[in-house]
Amino acid sequence: MTLPTLRTLTVVFGLLALLAGCSTPTNYVVVPEDEEEPTPAPPSAPAGPDRYTVKPGDSLYLISFATGTDWRDIARLNGISAPYRIYPGQSLLVRGRAPSSSAPPVAAVARPAPQSAPVSAIPLPSPAPGASSSAARAPTVATRPPAQPPRPAAAVPAPAPKSATATTAAAPASVAATGATPSKPSAAAPSSVRPPRPGAWQWPASGKVIEHFSGGAQPHKGIDLEGHSGDPVRAANSGVVVYAGSGVRGYGNLLIVKHDDVYLSAYAHNSTLLVKEGDVVKAGQTIAQIGDSGTDRVKLHFEVRRKGSPVDPAKILPRR
Repeated sequence: MTLPTLRTLTVVFGLLALLAGCSTPTNYVVVPEDEEEPTPAPPSAPAGPDRYTVKPGDSLYLISFATGTDWRDIARLNGISAPYRIYPGQSLLVRGRAPSSSAPPVAAVARPAPQSAPVSAIPLPSPAPGASSSAARAPTVATRPPAQPPRPAAAVPAPAPKSATATTAAAPASVAATGATPSKPSAAAPSSVRPPRPGAWQWPASGKVIEHFSGGAQPHKGIDLEGHSGDPVRAANSGVVVYAGSGVRGYGNLLIVKHDDVYLSAYAHNSTLLVKEGDVVKAGQTIAQIGDSGTDRVKLHFEVRRKGSPVDPAKILPRR
């Protein structure tokens, strides 16, 4: 074989080897894309000045006092009728106009945020032996409070009794969550107990006035009376105790007494409450003891509300 022929064969074999190397398949590593993180649910919007979110222990009377509105207006705006049950997490309209609709408005009940995991990924519990298939499929969260019966025309609202220091919800949380109807009327809802006929107003404590009623941008909604810790607090008029507790910020241990369909009186910063919700009290009866709960000094803060709005007690109480 000649030298030129050998060189030609060498070049040919080299090209074939190069082509064979180019045709070899390349191995690729597939990198999985990052899974998209679920977008967190936006936080619920805070209640505005015209709305109130019900907390455990609230009643229509307490919400009325805290917002300076008439409890009957709150019931009307939200389509709440006797026996006036309310539910923790419920958003109530306290001012303004009720939404226009052919059906009575129903206040919203807070619902849990949706789960980010798919439903199929969560194992469902097996139904109890003997339970029906329809019971196993029953929802665990109510979409609205149970329907209420119509309010009797002759009923005058007042609350049913409960402990003076109790802070139970208007309806138990378990009842609000399952939508079941309580076997007994809610303790925090107005009932048909009629308060005694009010008589002459009298001073709730013997101490001198150390701060008077005032309106304006920074109102003082009642009067403050000087006293010593443990001094008696007396009912300014006959009525029914519709709130006894410490659920209103800035008032400490508070009593609210309903005198009729128009007037309420409130006694704040007590050291001890001697009556409980639902108790009927007479004018001049000792109902609490003066203290400094929720404030910086020992005193009695006394208010009078007319249809939910504060009025000057000096115009109601007799002259000293």
